[in-house]
Amino acid sequence: MLTADGPLADARLVAEPFDVELRCACGFDGALGHDDVIGPGQAVCPGCGELRAIPMTPELELVEVSSGG
Repeated sequence: MLTADGPLADARLVAEPFDVELRCACGFDGALGHDDVIGPGQAVCPGCGELRAIPMTPELELVEVSSGG
């Protein structure tokens, strides 16, 4: 449980953005915008408008927990 006097009282959340990328047969090769990703594992290519499969990527991934001690 997170409490003001608990072991994680001084914890901080560090979040880093990442790009979801697509390489399409039309020649588009780059990062997708928020509106290009339309569902889990699906995106619309901003170059040609075709529906493309993309790897399912977690939106938030816990990388490390440390207590600073």
